[in-house]
Amino acid sequence: MRRLVEDDEFYADISCKVIEQRLARQLTQRALAELCGTTQSAIGRFEHGVRSLRLDTLVRLANHLSGPHAVFVPTAQSTRLGHTDHHTS
Repeated sequence: MRRLVEDDEFYADISCKVIEQRLARQLTQRALAELCGTTQSAIGRFEHGVRSLRLDTLVRLANHLSGPHAVFVPTAQSTRLGHTDHHTS
């Protein structure tokens, strides 16, 4: 169950970044979808957390919105991915 929460946080972080970048470029969901070869409804569902996108679509989003793909890679701190528990009792 914990893995699902981390996955949700991962995609939520990417979704927020997609929305920020899309709005900064004054693109509608439909315009972004056309640039990326997908549908407006797919972009909308992703932005609202209803559905994740395929990796190739995420790469196209990154290419059209920001160039470097790193902008869409959540930090370990924001998603707790990559953190290991080194606490000793």
